[in-house]
Amino acid sequence: MLKILVFLIIVCCSFVVEGKFLKKIERVEGSVNAYAYTENDNDAILHSSILCELYYNNTYSKLGWDVMQVQTNPTIQSDTDQARCAGELEGLVLYEAIYIHYYNNIKQWCKGRQQLCDKVYAFLDEHLAWVNQTIIDKDGWDPEWHHVNVFLNHMIGLQLGYMESQTDPKKALTLTDFIVMNLQVDLDDVAAALEGDISAKIRGDTRCSAIIKMLPNNEDLLIGHNTWTSYNQMYRVLKWYDMPLHTSARSKMLVPGKTISFSGYPGVITSMDDFYLVSSGLIAMETTIGNSNASLWQFVKPTGQIFESVRSLMALRLANNGRSWCETFTGYNSGTYNNQWMIIDLHKFTTGKPQEGLLWVLEQIPGYIRFQDQTALLLQQTYWPSYNVAFYPDVFNMSGNQELVDQYGDWFSYNDTARALIFRRDHSTVKDLDSLMKLLRSNDYKHDPYGQCNCTPPYSAENALAARSDLNPKNGKYPFPALGHRPHGAIDAKVVSPDLARNMSFVAVCGPTTGTNLPPFKWSKSGFKHLPHKGQPNTFTHFQPMLTPWIGPLF
Repeated sequence: MLKILVFLIIVCCSFVVEGKFLKKIERVEGSVNAYAYTENDNDAILHSSILCELYYNNTYSKLGWDVMQVQTNPTIQSDTDQARCAGELEGLVLYEAIYIHYYNNIKQWCKGRQQLCDKVYAFLDEHLAWVNQTIIDKDGWDPEWHHVNVFLNHMIGLQLGYMESQTDPKKALTLTDFIVMNLQVDLDDVAAALEGDISAKIRGDTRCSAIIKMLPNNEDLLIGHNTWTSYNQMYRVLKWYDMPLHTSARSKMLVPGKTISFSGYPGVITSMDDFYLVSSGLIAMETTIGNSNASLWQFVKPTGQIFESVRSLMALRLANNGRSWCETFTGYNSGTYNNQWMIIDLHKFTTGKPQEGLLWVLEQIPGYIRFQDQTALLLQQTYWPSYNVAFYPDVFNMSGNQELVDQYGDWFSYNDTARALIFRRDHSTVKDLDSLMKLLRSNDYKHDPYGQCNCTPPYSAENALAARSDLNPKNGKYPFPALGHRPHGAIDAKVVSPDLARNMSFVAVCGPTTGTNLPPFKWSKSGFKHLPHKGQPNTFTHFQPMLTPWIGPLF
């Protein structure tokens, strides 16, 4: 591992800013502005000398979200330097939040499964060696591989900046740690592939609910998403990256998606949820469909593939419409973090006149990807729901879903699982962003007929658009673990309209829902105090939906 990572630094940092690299941090009323700039006589920060700038506001304890914006300057540095500079400032300023995320989510990742973890790291070793050699072979000409190189430089910058600020040797993080943080969702599936594990859906490891709603007469389009995951992941950051990168190292053409805003995590440069607004006019989001067919894990290999987290970021930057996003994403399918992606092209929407190409839907499983324009079905149904089940019949069958239906029933089906039924019944209640937020935070599992299950008691708080599985009794009886007592649920919700999206803004709320008269989540009474949750409040009661508080261009 060590030899490969040292080599990685040498390869990826082939474009380094000439001269002395200066940094300055200014703190004003809790917010931080950090600059990286070129050397000049009076040590002043001049517009022409700024390499990159970062704005950060540590508002998590008050609002449920920290806020971070980064802007880089392409006129005096290469793309790889832009990425390294952006990463270095984030590591330099957010080092405390980054360690919280690492401690809560990564530090104990290998606990109780060291042998398997060693295999995952060996897989990653082999993968990085192949990636490095391919970057050298492509020599900056290939757009996709250029952006893999940009991704790796961002990792290097994060680790360098973090270690500049982190003075506690017990909290030192390596480049490997940052790569693992950023590939966590992919490496979970690498572990599953190495074990031959097909039980993720049975355990309830899949993530997210999402909906695209067309209002009557096509007068407006509303998009919403919530993240389902373990409660240790609730330290959150709203992020905005403005990075005018080029399509390749050999090109003068800027990428369509130079600015990306999203809900995310400290030290992680993708959303991981995933929910993105892009300056190209695209909105991209997904829900995880997973893989329950053990025979497909043979297609997950350390070479010849690029992890999903990297490919999605690559597509966000390079694509200018839904089809090109899908085409860019499809190459080098890793078969990890297998999702249903929804790509909305706002250029195809004007009030009353939605056009073909408005919605593309892509589904990935190991060894296979399918995508298609689903605008016609969106207009016919007036909504597109997504809830961790494959829509395309071939993907559904190939990924082992039918076997789950045969064994466990309709909960694993596309049309008759609880969330499909709830979306079908309640999508018409959406009139505006407030009602969309209400829908995505809804949970009345004890009284909703679709909350019922063959369980004791006869319902599950998993059966809602915003799960609260912590509310299921520990001594209950459930036909499979996904319906049972777990520190798991919808930890946020984000909603957006075309008007907001064009300004890179959305409305977001953090924390488990209180649904219809549900008690707020409280760590001290949850029974999950053993789960790492540094930085989080004990009780999630005071966070309310908020508009992203962007401050606009930084320079």
